[in-house]
Amino acid sequence: MAAGAVPGLSGKVALVTGAGAKGGNGHAIALALAWAGADLLVSDTDLAGVEQTVREVEALDRRCVHCLADNGRHEGSAVRTLFRTL
Repeated sequence: MAAGAVPGLSGKVALVTGAGAKGGNGHAIALALAWAGADLLVSDTDLAGVEQTVREVEALDRRCVHCLADNGRHEGSAVRTLFRTL
């Protein structure tokens, strides 16, 4: 299947948490969504890792911004930060 072949993701924005480039699920999901045509907001607690993910997404000709956020905290401020960034 060619890049961008998944219908419905072009022009969409996806928010992916845990997207640092340590080989985890969030990183893989971010790349798959970008490959399918989505632009992204990615977050993680690891600045270097999330910046690497941004570079990889941008290499697929998709727009990508990042936000440092610890979504495991229950105060809700991390989620608010993500949506303000979006």
